Amino acid sequence: MPDGEALFALTSPTIFDGSRFHTDHCVLLRGERIERVLPRRDCPADIEWVTLPGGTLAPGFVDLQVNGGGDVMLNAQPTPDAVERIVAAHRGKGTTSLLPTVISDTREVQAEAVEAVRAARAAGNASVLGIHIEGPFFAANRRGAHREDHIRRATADDIAWLCSLDEF
Repeated sequence: MPDGEALFALTSPTIFDGSRFHTDHCVLLRGERIERVLPRRDCPADIEWVTLPGGTLAPGFVDLQVNGGGDVMLNAQPTPDAVERIVAAHRGKGTTSLLPTVISDTREVQAEAVEAVRAARAAGNASVLGIHIEGPFFAANRRGAHREDHIRRATADDIAWLCSLDEF
């Protein structure tokens, strides 16, 4: 695929634009941005074309709650390597971006997960949008799958820590 801001066309036997399926169409892109989906006959002939030989070209999935993937759960392994494995496992299923999710746990585990996500983003992993911190401030009788021993009342220190995470 072309580098920079060059205009190019992507084609596939079927293109799904999020609402409709199209056959005999192309997607015009400038760099990483989609400009238009149009009939193949209307695509400029003087630009680079990338033809996908089969399948359906479709927008990638955005998953806002991903606890794990690739045989890794973020709570059990809150490391940059685990975040990379989770992303890679979901990418293979069509997810282009996601929020790794740490569920109710100790503050230490949640902080390690935050640092792991920061490291993945700092390393240039554009698939990692930020982090989803789920819990631990639930009513014990509404905790669902969360471990009861990790449920607690929020303290002023908890609130200050959460508010310090503004770069996500």
